Order: sequence, then C-alpha cells, then structure tokens
Amino acid sequence: MNILLNLFFVLAIFILIRYSSMKQMLKRLLLLCGLLALIVGAAALPEFLTPGYVVKIQACNEKNPAAEGTEIWLCEVVVNGVSHKPEEIFSPGWICERGFLIWRNYQRPEGMRDEIQAVFSGGEQVELVFRADKWRGKAYIETGSGSEVVDFYLDTESDGERYRYSVPAAPPILLRRLLSCMLCCPCSFSHSFADYTVVYV
Repeated sequence: MNILLNLFFVLAIFILIRYSSMKQMLKRLLLLCGLLALIVGAAALPEFLTPGYVVKIQACNEKNPAAEGTEIWLCEVVVNGVSHKPEEIFSPGWICERGFLIWRNYQRPEGMRDEIQAVFSGGEQVELVFRADKWRGKAYIETGSGSEVVDFYLDTESDGERYRYSVPAAPPILLRRLLSCMLCCPCSFSHSFADYTVVYV
C-alpha cells in the first residue's frame, strides 16, 4: 500500500510540473484520485470477501508463581459442538503429540514457533480446550473480538483437568474497522468509511 501511495504522489508532482493550465491539472488529478481509489478498493476486497476471523495462540513463556512449568497443551478444538484435533484446525508450529499441540521452552524441535493460528467463520461457535495442571503456563489469545492472557495453572497433578476457552463471537468486519478507526482517530472516520464495503461474516 505504501508503494501505491508513493507512486500516486510522484504522478501528482509530475502533473503539477507538466501542466501549467489549472483546469487541465485538476482534471488529471481527479482522474488519478479515481484510479487510486479503484486500486485501493481492489487491494482491500479479498480481505472482506474472506469469511471469518483469525484466532492466534501465543505462548508467553511465563507462569503463575505457584506453577512448576510454562508448557501449553491445546487438547481439543470444538466447533459447533463437534470435536476436532488441534492439528486439523491450527497452523503448524507446535509439537504434535498424542493428538495434542504442545508448546514448551526446552527440547524444542527445529522450526518450532511460539504462535499458532486458525481461521473460523463468523457464525461458528468455537471452544478451545487446554490441559490445566501445576505444570502449565500462560498464553496470549487473540480473537476477532479482542485479546487476553490466560493462565492454565491448576493446583493438581491430574492429567485429566481441562480449561475450556470459549472464543467470543466476532462482530462484522466493517464494524470492527469503523470502531478501530473511531477509537484511534475520530477525524479519520469518514475516510475509513469510504475505503471499505459492508461484508458480514
């Protein structure tokens, strides 16, 4: 996007130098503005045509003071009441073991990452099921509606305890864009509204 804007400014400067007539200059500037709007709209369109939102899980390598470890175990992903193995839903990057996705800060295989992510449609009810015991740490979870740090520590040595995280329903894409723009800079509201089209996911 920065390249497109730089190209636009170069063309605008060229027009100012090349054409002395104000009328000709204004006509060509309006034409360039229209072309720029079409390019920006075409670049943004795939994002809005893609149904869904991204859920990211990032291991913090931090723990509760009472915990004895920082491992994160994602055991199950439930979508609309149907259970799935995490490896079927989330991107590669964590250790796959016994059908779980595991993050740890020791004996890490090559290519292991701190973050994994998955895409869900706006109408799906999603629940992430983590293992909870005295060896579990904290993870940063980002959804289409916000983000938070979740502590999976539980004062138990049982391997059957679970922490069930319900992913909040994400608002329509346009609404998220408008709210973000209004909170960051109210004066940019009208500009942002002109750049996007209404698509519900």
